Amino acid sequence: TSSSFISLFSMTILSISRAIKISQGLLPSLPVTRKCVAKVSGIVMGVVVTSVSVAVIPILGALEDRFVNALYFPDVTFLKGFLPKPDLAPTLSKYFGKITFKTSDLSWETLRRLVKSMFTDDFDSVQVESLHFYGNDPVCLFKYFVTPQDPQVFYTWPILGIIFMCFMIVSLSYIVIAVCSFLSSKELATGAAADAIRK
Repeated sequence: TSSSFISLFSMTILSISRAIKISQGLLPSLPVTRKCVAKVSGIVMGVVVTSVSVAVIPILGALEDRFVNALYFPDVTFLKGFLPKPDLAPTLSKYFGKITFKTSDLSWETLRRLVKSMFTDDFDSVQVESLHFYGNDPVCLFKYFVTPQDPQVFYTWPILGIIFMCFMIVSLSYIVIAVCSFLSSKELATGAAADAIRK
C-alpha cells in the first residue's frame, strides 16, 4: 500500500513539475543550490510520510473501533466464522439475560471481555482474532470496495477522492504537455518555412 501511494504521489508531483517547465518554454538549467536540495528533500519526505501514514493508520490499535470488521473465536464452537458487532448481540443477550446489547456502542475490547467472561477459568483463555482493514491477505492491499455498513467508509471514500484527484491532475498535466509540444512544433515549422521562403 505504501509503495503504491508513493508511486501515485510521485507521479503527480513530477507531472505538475514537467507541465510547468514545458509551459514556460525551454529555460536554461539553474545551478543546484542548498535551497533546491532542501526543497526536493522536503517534497520526498512529505510523499513518503504521507504514503506510510495512509497505510499505517488502519492498523493502529488505538483506532481499531474504526477499522476492525469482525472478531473470530477459533476455540468457541457456537461462535462460528468472523462475527461483526451486530452478529454478537444475540449471543450476548441470551447469556446475560434481559440486558439488551447495542453492540454498535461497544468497543471491540469490551466485546472481547464480555465473550471471555462467558467462560470459566477452567476453559483457559479464549483465543480471539480480529478481521482488520487489510483482511487475512498476506499482502496488505488497500480496501477500496466498501459498503455503507463497513466502519471504514469514512476513511476509504476520502482516500478514493484523493486518488481520483491525483489521476485528474496527471491527465491535465499531460494534456498541457501535449498542447505545449504541439504549439512549439508548429512554431518551429512556421519559422523553418519562413526561413526557406527568405532564402
